[in-house]
Amino acid sequence: MNPYRSFQVARLPEIRFGSGCLDELPAVLAGYGRRVLLVTGRQSLQATPRWSNLVAALAEA
Repeated sequence: MNPYRSFQVARLPEIRFGSGCLDELPAVLAGYGRRVLLVTGRQSLQATPRWSNLVAALAEA
């Protein structure tokens, strides 16, 4: 008997690529509730002006 049974925690995440995706992000995340996990590179996004714009847009959403 195998003591480890298969299970699934959640369905696959939605992954978006391409031009304009950051601009759509606040509206997309609003559909997931007040708490989300946003994964970015170590500093690549935070080192750009897009980061502060994104943080402001998320605060308004």
